[in-house]
Amino acid sequence: MTAYRLRAFESADRELERLRSQVRAGLSVEAPVYEAHGLLEAGDVVDVGAGSGEPARWMQRAGLRVTCVDLDPHILAHAPADARRLVARADALPFPNATFGGAFTRFLLQHVPDPQAVVSEMARVVRPGGLVLAMDTDVRSFVSHPEIPTGEEARRAWVEHARANGADPHVGVRLRSLFVGSGCTDVRTSVLTVTSDTVGRETFADVALSPHARVVFRGDPERLDRAERELGAWIAEEGAFGSVTLFVTSGRAP
Repeated sequence: MTAYRLRAFESADRELERLRSQVRAGLSVEAPVYEAHGLLEAGDVVDVGAGSGEPARWMQRAGLRVTCVDLDPHILAHAPADARRLVARADALPFPNATFGGAFTRFLLQHVPDPQAVVSEMARVVRPGGLVLAMDTDVRSFVSHPEIPTGEEARRAWVEHARANGADPHVGVRLRSLFVGSGCTDVRTSVLTVTSDTVGRETFADVALSPHARVVFRGDPERLDRAERELGAWIAEEGAFGSVTLFVTSGRAP
């Protein structure tokens, strides 16, 4: 398994649409928490690890000016055309100190080898007192009944790969520590539990249960097909249930 890149998929268009639908479904639950943390008051925001830009579109609709940063130019090309877009590392943002009113990142920190460096960079480029906000999860919080064998296999492989590359798939529980380590003040964390009852079994399967398998098994059609069959059976099971925990941490730049 290699690092996530849009062009690594056989059908980049299909993967792009899957990503967009996943993010839109997630934002329907997450957005009120971001608002409660004050993100929409930031004015101008840098979206670090912006991907295809769905969060950026949501922020733009809310009146924010957004700069999108991502390391993958192929996926960044699909971010909003009227947003500033830059290809750059999250731990070496190409902006002077105190450039933005806020900084935002979603599901990025679990993929990087030094999440502390990323949060510190986000704090550096935000004006003093401006908002720094991150959302991530802990892979240990992904649970489902009945258990989906290929899903569990894919998550184990994901964790092993992440750790081998120095990343932390459990970073969600560390967010407060990372923000304190960056010098942020007024640090607070909200915990959001998303369940299959909340969003429906089909949406939950797409958002929470399928992503690891689709990435881990993308070069193995047989196992990917088995994963899809098991997921379909889970969706059809009236008694099926799943949940995942999201951690949203914010702080004020020093």
